[in-house]
Amino acid sequence: MLKSFSNGKMGKIPGLTGQGLTQAFSTRFRMPRPLTPYQLEMQKFKKAMTVARKRAAYTYWTRQTELENEFIENFIQEKKEKIVRDQIKLRNRIVRHSSITLEHMKATLLKRADKQEKYKRWLLGEQEKAQKRHDMIQLMNIDSQSWFSEIEDLQDKLKQSLLIPNVIGDSTTYYEKLEWRAGMAESLNYEE
Repeated sequence: MLKSFSNGKMGKIPGLTGQGLTQAFSTRFRMPRPLTPYQLEMQKFKKAMTVARKRAAYTYWTRQTELENEFIENFIQEKKEKIVRDQIKLRNRIVRHSSITLEHMKATLLKRADKQEKYKRWLLGEQEKAQKRHDMIQLMNIDSQSWFSEIEDLQDKLKQSLLIPNVIGDSTTYYEKLEWRAGMAESLNYEE
């Protein structure tokens, strides 16, 4: 129950200040209009859509959570399996390297033993050559001393150096001398 403007012009509305404002607007009640069937149907549709949206969002997020959890579990399982495979590979690699190292050590020891054996054989060969040279030098020294160096002992030295003496039957020194000369002839290396 608003009062009209004074003189038909726009101006201040009387009674709209303070208490008058509440008195002017609080006394009027509006009754809602009755809803049409279309509006009722739209309300039901909106409520159903709200429920359906909430249900769809809930099912979507539960399914998304299930998928994420499944993915995470599969990822963790694959990581565990990969760690186990890597550990098995590492163990196998360690075992393989240790067996290769053992085989290499055995081969090295065998090579070292073969090398030492060859070196021993070479040393023995060198010793035999040195002994043959020494024996040859001694033989040459003996021959040079017993050969025609002094004329007065010539007959005695010639008799001692003969291979076949006059009496062979009762002379054992002949066989000893023959064996000694045969051994010296065998041990001498004439190619050197």
